[in-house]
Amino acid sequence: MRQELENIQYIEKYLEGALEFEDKQKFEQHLEENLQFKQDVLLQIQIVQNLKEEAFLKNISEFHHQYINQSPKDSFPATKYILWVLLFALLGAAIWKFTTSFTTEPNPLKPQQEIIPTKPVLTTENVKPDYRARVATLQAFQTPFNAVRLNGAATIRLEGSNSILSIPKNALVDRSGKVIKGAYELKYRLINDLSARSFYPIDMQYKKAEENYRFTGAAIFEIQAFKNGDTLSLAPGKSMSLDFETIKRNTALQLFYYDKKQQIWEATAAAINYHRRGSFEEKVDSVRYRAALADFETKQAAKNKVPQRDGKTIDLGSTALMPEGIQKLPEAKIPLPNQYLVKHFYNPKIIKDLELRSFGAYNLSELYKVQNQVAIEADYLDEKGNRIDDAYLLTVIDLNFDAAYSFKPKEFICNTKANNVLILWTKSGKIYSFVKRATVQLKTGNYSFNMQDLSSSVKSIDDLKKYLRFVRKATKKNVTNR
Repeated sequence: MRQELENIQYIEKYLEGALEFEDKQKFEQHLEENLQFKQDVLLQIQIVQNLKEEAFLKNISEFHHQYINQSPKDSFPATKYILWVLLFALLGAAIWKFTTSFTTEPNPLKPQQEIIPTKPVLTTENVKPDYRARVATLQAFQTPFNAVRLNGAATIRLEGSNSILSIPKNALVDRSGKVIKGAYELKYRLINDLSARSFYPIDMQYKKAEENYRFTGAAIFEIQAFKNGDTLSLAPGKSMSLDFETIKRNTALQLFYYDKKQQIWEATAAAINYHRRGSFEEKVDSVRYRAALADFETKQAAKNKVPQRDGKTIDLGSTALMPEGIQKLPEAKIPLPNQYLVKHFYNPKIIKDLELRSFGAYNLSELYKVQNQVAIEADYLDEKGNRIDDAYLLTVIDLNFDAAYSFKPKEFICNTKANNVLILWTKSGKIYSFVKRATVQLKTGNYSFNMQDLSSSVKSIDDLKKYLRFVRKATKKNVTNR
């Protein structure tokens, strides 16, 4: 699933001629070597072609509808004749184009990499429903971006978090390297919940010293910038500063950046600066101080006002005996700010001053190697005992280690001593689940899993959160400490 969205975007960029030279070469090499990828490209071409044909025929239909609804005075026999001829000519051209699109139309791929046969292996009829279901599932489980409109340097609090992003002056440039002026759009999203991470479109693994690691406790931050629809980047030597709030305090965290060209996560040199536990700063309680100051000024004004009695002016300061009904106001002292100092405790989950040198995806995580590892070769059955044959992704969620990682369904690895949730995604848009408690310890080998169909109850990322919350609570007594 993580790769599905990447593949769709990758293929669209190639067909639009938007890939760089090196990326284009990699694409074409992958096309020669991978049959499934060829079929995915064919599917994308068919869908684009069909959408064009549908739009073309719709335009003709609308044109015809407008024509036949003209009033008689707007129509002349000659004009009507010409328009009908044009209509049938366009319709004939559309039909000819549609029937010859797989045989005579130029192939958008290189001639030596021809993959569109005279009789397509995949047809719209037998792939489009699956394609639609997969795309719909992708969209329903993606975390949406937040968008804000900014102008120049800015400091913003990220929605749904205490995280603060600071962008310096003259930091953004266009494709030509020119510093942009005026308003621009910033898009970002935070992905820090386990259920959201289990469906993140980028694979959450990291290679270090020839060993493969997974990310656990991950908090993912993606950021992009645009002006008039064009993608912006950071100017050379400029960087953004991020005070990032994590879900849990974890002093083993590292910051990683996703390299889209190489399609790998890379560790950054960003320092992880936590606030010390119990640390605070003293600040004046400005509300109380302003109230005390206003009260002082009111008393001073009353004191300076000379009271009146029986039409005569009375000077309170000139006699030791106060006339009846007149009371001398007590001396008021001006309030001092340090009388209103209070302790403001730092949020210990805030990591200060993370340096972001470019736009893109960042991942603040701890590296994790699957413990008590077993390798499973799997078959999957539905609740009626029927084999599930159209599975295309398996997400393994390790509740003990707050980790989620994905596999092709046939083979996967897991921590046999942990509470695991297996989420199976199918091409037809169905979602299945299997909960393996820590007490049920598997061994390396072949297994058939009887899956529970969640399709009717889990239709979005929020539904998945609720489901995993329920499972975590139900299996909590089995969760062991690391």
